[in-house]
Amino acid sequence: MSFGYQILPHRYPEAAPAGPTTYVEDTFTDTNGTELVDHTPDTDTEGGGWSSRTATTDGGRIQANVYENEHTSREGQFLIDAGVADCVVRMTLNLGDNTQSGMYVRYSDSSNFWQIRVRDDTQQVILYRVVAGSFNADDTQSATIANNTDYDMVCTLSGNSVSCDVAGVTVSATNSHNNTATSHGFWVRKFDTGTAEPYVDDFSVKSA
Repeated sequence: MSFGYQILPHRYPEAAPAGPTTYVEDTFTDTNGTELVDHTPDTDTEGGGWSSRTATTDGGRIQANVYENEHTSREGQFLIDAGVADCVVRMTLNLGDNTQSGMYVRYSDSSNFWQIRVRDDTQQVILYRVVAGSFNADDTQSATIANNTDYDMVCTLSGNSVSCDVAGVTVSATNSHNNTATSHGFWVRKFDTGTAEPYVDDFSVKSA
């Protein structure tokens, strides 16, 4: 009497899917009063650090491990080269007692970039395509936006698509403008007299 045996191929456990690649990550952990241009991000694959969009560093310093703008009538405007145009840019934004602040994506120079603006005075989120210095509002959505509240901003960039989620709404556009620009960042406005300062925290640029 004979028995037949079937040899089955060995099954190896499947590798876990790879997570997103991190190009920039900054929790703004540093000594109080540190200028952002003097601060080293947690991850910065290009190694260039933060740069100010204006001639001076304008308002703001690191305070309590966030970037905070405490200077009235100024805007802190900062950029970092992530080395990638197609990516997910994310940060926490708090307007403090102020009316508006937001994010820059695909920034190439002072006249050509995309800007996402969060406004509590008009209760809107606006996506601007800035071409040769001209601001074009490609999408505007009504939103419930409050002072002194943290908002998670997530902007997904892919090819000619720009899409940003914040405060429960999405603003988006399809346009080839600056679709190879690799710098991204934020602007924090302190134009009002309120005592609560606007700030940004947990800024990152990752693969989709």
